[in-house]
Amino acid sequence: MKNEKDLLIVYNIFGAHINESFQTECYIHSLEGIYKQIEDTPQYVVAACMVSDNCINALKTRFGDKIHIFKYPDRHTCQVVSNKTILKSIEYFNEEYEGYLYFSSGIFFAGPDGRTDENEILHKLRH
Repeated sequence: MKNEKDLLIVYNIFGAHINESFQTECYIHSLEGIYKQIEDTPQYVVAACMVSDNCINALKTRFGDKIHIFKYPDRHTCQVVSNKTILKSIEYFNEEYEGYLYFSSGIFFAGPDGRTDENEILHKLRH
């Protein structure tokens, strides 16, 4: 019998950027923002499509047991990766979920002062 949980958070990340370390920092910043907004969620997973081992290791180092990463070496659409990750999560954790909440890697939440550093992020991505 599977355990029941309220919500599964699925955070999707795709591919490698020219500046991989900056991209990884953006993923970490984004995940930290999600954690601040939704602290009591029982399970977070990362759907990592065509992402380097360096990026995966940095996420594991920063978040430890707070997240589980499902890695996909082949190119798939966002929807396919999300659905695969949900199905794998149900099996891996032996849990059923009442709902699923998907986040794209491009989401950023405002800080405590209501401001974000998105302009700086966009500038770095373009250079």
